[in-house]
Amino acid sequence: MIIVVAAALAGCSTPAVESRLDQYEDRAEEIHEGMLAHVPRNGTLEVHMTSQPQFGESELLRRPERDSAFWTTWSTVEVAGGTTPAEAADAVGASLMDQRWTAEPTVDQGGSMPFVSVYRLADPDGEWIVQILRPAADDDRRISLSVQSPLTVRGATSVPG
Repeated sequence: MIIVVAAALAGCSTPAVESRLDQYEDRAEEIHEGMLAHVPRNGTLEVHMTSQPQFGESELLRRPERDSAFWTTWSTVEVAGGTTPAEAADAVGASLMDQRWTAEPTVDQGGSMPFVSVYRLADPDGEWIVQILRPAADDDRRISLSVQSPLTVRGATSVPG
């Protein structure tokens, strides 16, 4: 009887799913730094990049194995020199396209940062997403950049059977 119960329990569980959040942090920051390299900016001003995990709400999903997480980075940069924010955004986008990212049509969202360009990169584990926000008027010299990793789990967990 004990052997049957043990065999039944062993058949219901699968190996632990490993979180890739730490790897995604490194890769998201690398992508973000690569984008910043294409934005002309005042060398005396340090760019503050926010980099942190985002977590799914397990209470809403009702299943602990669905505790999802992803890594995001974002920053807002003031474009320097004779380059407009639109030109800086285009330079970042061209660099991403050279690296086999795909572009979605730019959308006018209205507000203080109305134009949003979205780029996606397929990965065996999911999809990376980049957003570039820029103002409509060139008197606003800022653009915002963000990177979102594919989904992973919060940490090592086993999936119940």
